[in-house]
Amino acid sequence: MIKDKIKHFIKEKLLGINIYIGRSTSEFDLKKFFSMINPVQTDKTLIRIGDNSDGGYLIPNDLEGIDACFSPGVSSEASFELALANYNIKSYLADYSVKAPPVNHELFDFEKMYLGSENTDIYTTLESWINRKKPMIGNAILQMDIEGAEYAVISQTPLQVLKQFRMIVIEFHNLNAIFSKDGFQLIYLTF
Repeated sequence: MIKDKIKHFIKEKLLGINIYIGRSTSEFDLKKFFSMINPVQTDKTLIRIGDNSDGGYLIPNDLEGIDACFSPGVSSEASFELALANYNIKSYLADYSVKAPPVNHELFDFEKMYLGSENTDIYTTLESWINRKKPMIGNAILQMDIEGAEYAVISQTPLQVLKQFRMIVIEFHNLNAIFSKDGFQLIYLTF
């Protein structure tokens, strides 16, 4: 009993400094994953939307006809959504950790909710959020920076919902978990 408690304590401390002890991912699985995420050449040039640091992303220059952006994970950054407003694109923002977006804009629709894998008092699923705000989209962007919750959200969202987005921009966190067997399974299934 005490041995198990000590083992658990050490594991928790090591996890706190990003050291994982457990079954590791095979070289075969890692190669399979990395071959799947290679860059893809398109006929669109890339443009930067948002700040030059956190909150800014390179996306295809394909904004014509896009009328909405769903952007969970606001925190104190809305440069991406402000830049989209210059293209007359409405942004639906969600984040339970803040009272409001860092700036007000007529094209911002803010909801004090976390995006998650179930609907509760403080969490909403991507599917429920879309259905409340703008069902049957098609010409929209999903821009997600939700500090590690992206794996649960993506894996729990029906494919037909994800296919409604012309562009999906996600900041993936904790990718070092790919080297553990359990982390690999979650990340691989998400991708």
